[in-house]
Amino acid sequence: MDIVYILELTSSNYVVENLYDNVKYKRIGWLSRINTKSRLLRYISCLEYAIVTLGYMLLKSPKSIQVHHEGVLLSTILYKKLFPKTILVYDDKEFYNPKDRNIAKPIFLLEKKVIQNCDLLIETNCYRKRAVNSTVCPLSDVIVVDNYVFGKGKCYLGDLLETIKDLKNRGQRIMLHQGDLSDIRGTKQIYEIIESLQENWILLFIGLSRESFDALHSRVAGNKEKILYGGYIPYQELNSFWSYMDAGVLFYDACSFNNKYCAPNRLYLAVNNGVPIIVNSDNYTLTRFLKEYRCGLSYPDSRLECFYNSFAHFKQNALSLKDRFVYDDYYIQDLANFYVKK
Repeated sequence: MDIVYILELTSSNYVVENLYDNVKYKRIGWLSRINTKSRLLRYISCLEYAIVTLGYMLLKSPKSIQVHHEGVLLSTILYKKLFPKTILVYDDKEFYNPKDRNIAKPIFLLEKKVIQNCDLLIETNCYRKRAVNSTVCPLSDVIVVDNYVFGKGKCYLGDLLETIKDLKNRGQRIMLHQGDLSDIRGTKQIYEIIESLQENWILLFIGLSRESFDALHSRVAGNKEKILYGGYIPYQELNSFWSYMDAGVLFYDACSFNNKYCAPNRLYLAVNNGVPIIVNSDNYTLTRFLKEYRCGLSYPDSRLECFYNSFAHFKQNALSLKDRFVYDDYYIQDLANFYVKK
């Protein structure tokens, strides 16, 4: 059986590597490759993508279609209407809502239509599954594929790793913030975290630009020695890198439906390595996780001092979760079983 992987609109520069012999990839569309902020051109490129992909599917007559992005659903639902026996799988990685003003209503209604008509819906966690079930439509065939860790690649970060080991040998503990700094990533709370750090703690930043870190560095005044810049870490080394951390800070502001029910892969990278975490109290998914596993603290509902005072307790609970949230193979068994049965 041949599998064709069609790149998304925003992936025109992406190169697919290490594919199986029966997997091919194809770029579709021309306007989608233009880097522009024009909303009109964006809509035109979506229409172009829909027309070209529909023509391609009519030519190839696929037995099943799996889609991963709400912006490319028009051709999918049209093809499903034309050929109802076609297996349609929708991987709902992000769920936006017009009330949050982060998705156009026609796209939202289209996504809702696809969810109602797909043969299998993939949700990213059990909380998202329940939320979609209550706000969009009752769900029948659905599986949960959490953002667990794939693989356990080693970390080869020479100088940075040596710096971390040296700090730890001198009795320092490292708290990690992964990702860019923005309001939805808790910039205000990050300043408060820095101010709260005890003498033997350092906050390490990875996954953000040097300019963003320098701006932060200039604003923390007398606490500059408490922060460290780590640059960008290759994805395949992230899991191993987290194993060197003592704690993690995960802020994902619940300013939207999508954020409120988001369990980012940073959560599982941390707990899979036995690392206690600090999360924002208004994120439903993250706080529910902490209530179940007691491996960290939600802020500002709890004082930051409690995290340091109870660190040994949080660490013990976090260690009990080590290696629990990892996919041993590079495929999801439930999804593989679904296709085998079909």
